[in-house]
Amino acid sequence: MTDTRAEGKGFVDQSWAASHELSLKKLKKPFGLEVFDERDAESRMITHYIETRLRTEDHCEKIKLFVTQLAHYPVILGIPWLKKHDLKIGFASHTFTFDSEYCRKHCNTPARPTKI
Repeated sequence: MTDTRAEGKGFVDQSWAASHELSLKKLKKPFGLEVFDERDAESRMITHYIETRLRTEDHCEKIKLFVTQLAHYPVILGIPWLKKHDLKIGFASHTFTFDSEYCRKHCNTPARPTKI
């Protein structure tokens, strides 16, 4: 899922990461997470992250995701990720197109739509 209100680069659900046996790394400097309805939640202290490969069709990249509890999705990609990749979203066709300069140089991406 992409969330234009998510200010972090990306987040992964703690249970999902554990079920996929992803290696958690401890942050040197933990930080609090403001949840989406703008309430602070003590249970949302970010203390770990993962480094993994994110693949969608031909788009592939190494990514760092902060580990937290997510309600409905295993991964949420936020504004910094969206800005970096500058992808085009085809709402009517339900597609993403990764054709930015950054993606062409760093993500092994042909400029064709990816069905979502």
